[in-house]
Amino acid sequence: WEVDARWNYGPTGIRPTIISEPSPGFQAAAAYGQFTDDASPVPDRDGDYWYVEGLYNLTDRLFVASRLSQISLDNDVTAALGNSPIAVNEYRRLSLGLGYRLGPLTHVKLEWTRNATDGGADEPELDQLAVGLATKF
Repeated sequence: WEVDARWNYGPTGIRPTIISEPSPGFQAAAAYGQFTDDASPVPDRDGDYWYVEGLYNLTDRLFVASRLSQISLDNDVTAALGNSPIAVNEYRRLSLGLGYRLGPLTHVKLEWTRNATDGGADEPELDQLAVGLATKF
């Protein structure tokens, strides 16, 4: 199950990433959920997850965005969560981005992501710096 909340995403509550006009100055969203995975022959994997995110329009074309999220498994169970190449019990991610609207259908974004894990035999290096180009046609 999952509970979601959004603020300032327009009259329908759904605001697309592309074809987004910078009408509201700020958008925010959050979610919390729990899951059960009773697959055989592996041990049961129950846990929870959450995220909070926001976007702020600096100008009509320039925006900043952030997201903080976490996935946790109950009872010290481990699994390859998120992008972790090794089994871990908890996976956290912080993303900070700077975006530019080239036009109403095309955005470019620079993003720094800090990833952290707990409960594994080792802590892999998962941080990244990325440039993305998104367009809709």
